[in-house]
Amino acid sequence: MDNLWIRCEPLVEALGRFSGRRALIVESERDTLVPIVSRRFESVECVRVQPVLAPPPRPESAVRNTNVTILPDTSILPFGDNEFDVVYVGRVCSRVPDWRAFLKECTRVLHQRASLVVLESSGRVLNEQQLNLLELDRLLLDRDMAITGLTLVVPTVDEIRAELRMRDIHHLRVVDYGPQDFSGDNAAKFGYKRECLDRLKTDLIPSLGRVGARRDEFEHRLIDVKRRIEIGGVEPPSFALLFGMKKTSYATAAPEGSLFAAESSALAEVAVEEAQIARTKLPELPRPDAPEIETMVTADLLSLVMSAGESTHRFSKLAQRVVKEYGSRAVAEERDPDRLSESLKISRPRALQIVAAFELGRRFFARSGEDFPILRGPEDVFRHTADMMNLRREQFRGLYLNSRQRLVADEVISIGTLTSAILHPREVFRPAVTHRAVSVIVVHNHPSGDPEPSPEDVEMTKQLAAAGQMLGIELIDHLIVGGESWFSMKEAGLF
Repeated sequence: MDNLWIRCEPLVEALGRFSGRRALIVESERDTLVPIVSRRFESVECVRVQPVLAPPPRPESAVRNTNVTILPDTSILPFGDNEFDVVYVGRVCSRVPDWRAFLKECTRVLHQRASLVVLESSGRVLNEQQLNLLELDRLLLDRDMAITGLTLVVPTVDEIRAELRMRDIHHLRVVDYGPQDFSGDNAAKFGYKRECLDRLKTDLIPSLGRVGARRDEFEHRLIDVKRRIEIGGVEPPSFALLFGMKKTSYATAAPEGSLFAAESSALAEVAVEEAQIARTKLPELPRPDAPEIETMVTADLLSLVMSAGESTHRFSKLAQRVVKEYGSRAVAEERDPDRLSESLKISRPRALQIVAAFELGRRFFARSGEDFPILRGPEDVFRHTADMMNLRREQFRGLYLNSRQRLVADEVISIGTLTSAILHPREVFRPAVTHRAVSVIVVHNHPSGDPEPSPEDVEMTKQLAAAGQMLGIELIDHLIVGGESWFSMKEAGLF
C-alpha cells in the first residue's frame, strides 16, 4: 500500500508541477511521495510520522538529496519559520491526534507565497472493492485506539479545506482522483490485494493479544475483512489533492492615529497581493476542451457539473454510476441532497451540485401542464417510464393524474438498495394531495429484468388500493418494469 499513488499517472503529473529550492514531505508511510518529489528540488526533508503501532520495520530507501526524520507525532515540526518553498502532506491528517495543530505547523514552516500540497483520502466509496479497503483501514485504526487509548478524529476533505483557508492558504483548489486514474492491470490489482492480506497477517493478527476484552470483536471483524478481500479483492481508494498558496503579509505606512489607517492598510494589501498574483502562476491541471452541450448525454452533463471546470474524465464514472443506480429522472427530481449523498455514498457538496443544477432547470425550463402526456393504458405508462428499464436499484415512482387522465406530476417515491425498496402508503398519496390528483399509477422496476410480481408486491398493491379508497384517490394500476417488458397488476386482476 505504500507506493499506491505512484501508480496514478495524473496525480504524479500534478505533483510534478511544483518545484523550488527546498521541500518538506510529511507522510505516514514509507517511500510514497519521496520518489516523485525529490528530483525537482535541491534538498528535501522528509518527516515520517511513526504510526501508533508501527508495522515490522523495513530497510529505508536511500535518495540522494533527501534527509529522513522519524517522529512519534507532529505536534511540533523540527524546523524554523518560513524554511520551505513547498510542503507536501501525504495522508497524515487522518493519522494524528490533532490534525488542526498539525496543519498549523505545516503553514508555519512554509515561505510566504509558497505552496502547500495535501493529499488525503476523499472518503468517497464507489464500489465493493473500495469498501473492503475502507473496512481494513477502519479495523487498523480501531485497533490502534483500543491499545493506546488515543482518540483519532478523521477529518473530511471539506473540513481540511476550511482549516487551510483559516491558515491563510489562498487560491485553494481541490481535485479528486478516482480508481479510474490508477493502473488497471491485473498484476497491479493482485499485488495490491496481496499487500492488504500481508498487512492483516504481519501487523494486525500479532497485536490481537493487546486489545484486551475486545479481542473477540476484533477477531470477528478480522475474519470478515479477510474473507471479503480474498473473495472480492480491493481497489485503490479515491484521493483528493488540495493545493494552494500561503498568503503574503504586507506592512503599511499609514499615519499613526489616522482615521483611514485601516482602509489604507486594506487597500495597500489588496493592491500588492494582486500584483503578486499576476506574477505568480499556480500549477494548472489540464482542462477539457469546450464540449458541445446540446449533444452530451445526461451522464456527461453531470460529470461536467461536478468537475467545476476541471478535467471531466475524473468524474465520468461517478456520473455514470449516479445515472445507472439512481436513474436520470430520479436524480433530476431529487430535491434532498442529504438523501442523494447517503444513497449513492457521495460527498454532500457533490450532491448539492447535482440538486442545484436540476433545480435551475426546473425553475427556468419547466413544462406547462398541456405538455404532460395522457396515460390511457399500461402501454402509455411503460413508454413514459422507459428510463427505468436498466436501473440497477429498485425504484418506485408515482404518476399522478387529473380527471382526464393527464399526468400532473411524476415523482420518485422511493429508491431502494440493489435488490429491494421501501414503500409506505403515505409516501404514495402525499404528493397526490399536494397536486390535487384524482388518481395515481404506481410504477416500480425489478433490476433482475424479470417483471413477474412477488407475493410482497401483490400484498403491497392491495394495501395501496385500500388506502386510496379511504382517501378518495383511485389506484388505477401498479406496473412492474423488468428489462424491456412490463407486468400490469390491473390487467392480471391482482387487486
